[in-house]
Amino acid sequence: MNTLRAVEAAAVCGVILFFAGCECPKMAREKHLSKQKEEVKPTALSVFTQEVSRPAEVEKPGVKPEAKTVPEKQGRATPYEVEKAAKDEPIPPRKIAAEKVFKSPGEISRELALLFKNIHFDFDRYDIRDVDVPTLTKIGNHLLANPSMEVLIEGHCDERGTREYNLVLGEQRALSTRRFLVGLGVSPKRLYTVSYGEDMPADPRSNEEAWAKNRRAEFKIAD
Repeated sequence: MNTLRAVEAAAVCGVILFFAGCECPKMAREKHLSKQKEEVKPTALSVFTQEVSRPAEVEKPGVKPEAKTVPEKQGRATPYEVEKAAKDEPIPPRKIAAEKVFKSPGEISRELALLFKNIHFDFDRYDIRDVDVPTLTKIGNHLLANPSMEVLIEGHCDERGTREYNLVLGEQRALSTRRFLVGLGVSPKRLYTVSYGEDMPADPRSNEEAWAKNRRAEFKIAD
């Protein structure tokens, strides 16, 4: 009887030791993994993930963030204005102040008279002709080099058509010339426009030669 109890006790002890032995490797593995986690160094990706996951800073009431100021280039059109001009989209005209005085280039200097030459248009058209592109390019370059200079662009027509129609056509010719200069980088704030229609002909005759001279855009310079 005593022998049987001894065997049973030995068996129970063996089972206990068996399960205790099974638990040991498991505990050792968990301890090892825990130690590995402690030793892992942060990678660039983990640092980036941590930065992204950080909550955004909340603005304090009454405290405005510091504004970033971008200096404008004096006398130059903005990229948005240049883009509108390139697409031939309308650019709001500049209202002429009552006290502003404009002079013809010849009244100021011979050099300006040679530079600011009239450009001309085909019959009933207001698009810029290829032959006038070099003239306008020179004018644009001069305006960019002299950012304080302001110019009035006059639109003119020949006598054919109604007076009302020619006033609108003259305006379109002045605005088309203005858009071309804005496309070169000149600020539209420096470019004024006016239409005289058929009221101020360069040549009063009624023939093809005179009409070709009268379909024009003239330039005046602010005093």
